[in-house]
Amino acid sequence: MQITISQEQHILLNDLKKELLNIKQKSIRLSFKLLFEIKSLLWQFLISYKEYSLANIRQRGLAEVLMTRALRFFGLEEEQDKTKAKIIQQKSNKKNTKLSFRKLIRLILTPLYWIILGLKFMSGARKSQNKVHKFKNVYKE
Repeated sequence: MQITISQEQHILLNDLKKELLNIKQKSIRLSFKLLFEIKSLLWQFLISYKEYSLANIRQRGLAEVLMTRALRFFGLEEEQDKTKAKIIQQKSNKKNTKLSFRKLIRLILTPLYWIILGLKFMSGARKSQNKVHKFKNVYKE
């Protein structure tokens, strides 16, 4: 069974393929955007759920919780929060630099340690094979 396709139909099929590819790409982009929006909404819900928890209201008071929520809604932040955040960030930066320095030293010294052990093992094996006795064995029968 043979099907003959005219040139006009061939052009039409190519156009349809291009359209379908464009639709597929747009749907993938939209699905990623939707996923990110859902993630941000879920994150906001979790933050608000944490803010209105009974433990937080008992600790800070309902008025304080509502005030911080309103300030964040209108884009105004308290100066105290900024200074606290800077202090916390400086402390975490100091810890991170210490940890990164330790990791760097480990990264450099570990291969050197293995190389030294390998060389020591290799040199020890050579000495035992090429050992020359400089004394006479009296107990030999």
